[in-house]
Amino acid sequence: MGVLRNKMTFQSYYLVYFVLTIFARRSIWRYHLRIVNPYVKYSYDRMLFEMQQLAVFEQAEIISIGKSRFGREIPVFRLDNGEKKLLIVGTHHGREYISAAFIMRSVEDLVFDRVKPFVTREMLSEFSLYFIPMLNPDGAEIAIRGEDCSGFEKIASMKRVEEPLYTWKANGAGVDLNRHYPCLFEEKYSDILEPASEGFKGEMPGTEPEVMALMSLCEKEDFASSLTFHAKGEEIYWADSNSREVDMAAYPLAKRFAEESGYRLMPPSNVKSVYGAGFENWFRAHFHKPCILIELSPYIGGSKPHDMQFFDMLVWQYAKNMIPAYIELEMP
Repeated sequence: MGVLRNKMTFQSYYLVYFVLTIFARRSIWRYHLRIVNPYVKYSYDRMLFEMQQLAVFEQAEIISIGKSRFGREIPVFRLDNGEKKLLIVGTHHGREYISAAFIMRSVEDLVFDRVKPFVTREMLSEFSLYFIPMLNPDGAEIAIRGEDCSGFEKIASMKRVEEPLYTWKANGAGVDLNRHYPCLFEEKYSDILEPASEGFKGEMPGTEPEVMALMSLCEKEDFASSLTFHAKGEEIYWADSNSREVDMAAYPLAKRFAEESGYRLMPPSNVKSVYGAGFENWFRAHFHKPCILIELSPYIGGSKPHDMQFFDMLVWQYAKNMIPAYIELEMP
């Protein structure tokens, strides 16, 4: 903000800020104004800015769980109200930044109490909700900005499975983060054996900073369950053959999500070489709790990210009730 000049003391500045914040909040509630803009390429900077706008409201705060390969903070938007903890994660893969926009739009609706009758203020008071919209900010920035991305020189010579940079899935080290968790890592098949835009699982599991940060958070906090959002496919993955003890707890959640969205409820994954080393598989096996992977949006356009101006048609009209339904079903 720079230096405060003249007679404007810190106290008076804070008072003005407080009054403007209250006015802005009431205006947003009254006129249904929007903070989150999911109709543009959803960049890291936009996400941070919109997080800060939402974090002025009670019980909301932004924390960092670590830094990416390129040194970007990995923020968590936390609604800290109650004892039961839930985790929602997006953008393991760079080009899937539409999942960050979806999570942020969902957060906004929760903050502004727009999710009735699914979730009321009284229900929210039972939970602490941890939202990580963009676990892989470097990958998202590469997919959005291409050669103009800060840190591009570090990935310029890496193998590209598909030439256009907008198809980039990996992090800044060329590791595909959802193939990198210490769960069936050795069994996980990959024909990509070097750092690349996608498909390379890494030399050793759980060594990339983004994955280490998420695993550390999960070890520290006693999450009851987790959701992880990807794109594309309109599919719900809720179980695998390595953690069948979780099925009874996970199935009601997955079934409800399918009913709310019309997405396809997939059978339990059985081929370890295909499903191994993902976050959802690690979380289920390590904590013996549900973790459901949801592929947002239809599988159209191949590896090219969706045109974000069609966000409502592609994602929101089908998936908008998923996170409210999740909270409703997890009520203590």
